Amino acid sequence: MLTDLEVRNDCTPRSNGELRVDVVVVGAGPAGSVAAARLAAAGLDVVLVDRRRPPVTPVQTLTADAYRLLVELTGAALISDSVHQVESMCVRWGSSSANEAPVAVEQLIVERFGFDASLLAWAVRSGVRVVFGWATEIAERHTRIETPTGVLTVTSRASILATGRSDALGARRDSTAPRTLALHGAVSGNSAAAMCIEALAHSWLWSVNHGGRLHVVATTAVIPKSMQRTAMQGLLDHSTLLFDCVVDGPIEALDVTPSINVRSTVERLHVIGDAALFLDPLSGHGLSAAIRSAVQLTDSLLADGVDTPHVRVVRDPSGLAAQHVALGLAYYREAAGRFATPFWCERATPHLGRRV
Repeated sequence: MLTDLEVRNDCTPRSNGELRVDVVVVGAGPAGSVAAARLAAAGLDVVLVDRRRPPVTPVQTLTADAYRLLVELTGAALISDSVHQVESMCVRWGSSSANEAPVAVEQLIVERFGFDASLLAWAVRSGVRVVFGWATEIAERHTRIETPTGVLTVTSRASILATGRSDALGARRDSTAPRTLALHGAVSGNSAAAMCIEALAHSWLWSVNHGGRLHVVATTAVIPKSMQRTAMQGLLDHSTLLFDCVVDGPIEALDVTPSINVRSTVERLHVIGDAALFLDPLSGHGLSAAIRSAVQLTDSLLADGVDTPHVRVVRDPSGLAAQHVALGLAYYREAAGRFATPFWCERATPHLGRRV
């Protein structure tokens, strides 16, 4: 439900229309909201395009350094209610005993529903206007947005792409791991596991409590649509933490093959985000890198001007991909040794470069 502040800043057209702004930001996740807020606070006219879709993974991890950066940017602990401190994390490898995972001591667990909403509210308070819809075309200075009430054409001096998966909008993606599918849905049952991470023979499985309901995400191999609900229930049945849960409602599925944006060749179209590069739930570096990329981009735009064709962003996609592989291999190899299934064995082998 929208707050009064968000309603006042809603510029979704009531019919087809045109809008001229300084910057349009496509994607209202953490990276998009941070970029939009910083630019609006500097006095630029910014429109943020929000599809109002739930996060792919309702629980992720975040580095403490990135959290401190956000607190510094927002001026207060704006997101504290959705970020939880842990000194260590345990991952259950499909048995009754828990094995402590080699995670940094200062790792933080993030409940993405509240986290994303808090950052979007900060952007609105900073003066960002919101359009509810989805971008279907981005050119050098024009963005076409489909909304529930019409088509909006936005003319801007610069465009920022923060959708995470944007091959249809001017940016190419290369994979960093085998094909992977995320199944996301609410479940019901008597399980007390409000927030857990578990490795099964054919899947990562993790959950978070949101709005009084337990939401579960399974990261698994690609499954035909007709089998997804059955597969999700089968994974729950084999879980040692969620075995008493039942799929309750529709299952959302999304191709979440870990991949990385290759910088767009379109002038004045700047790509940020890429939390999807680090999708596995034990890495806090994907969300952190996404937020830092927004800060780096806005620093460059504010220093060089929003009309700069290609900003000087200090960010090496290949280096990020290599970092992800190194972080993930410890978990993947542990699971591959325990389960010896294709899902884990494939992920225990470095992989980079397939176009997605």
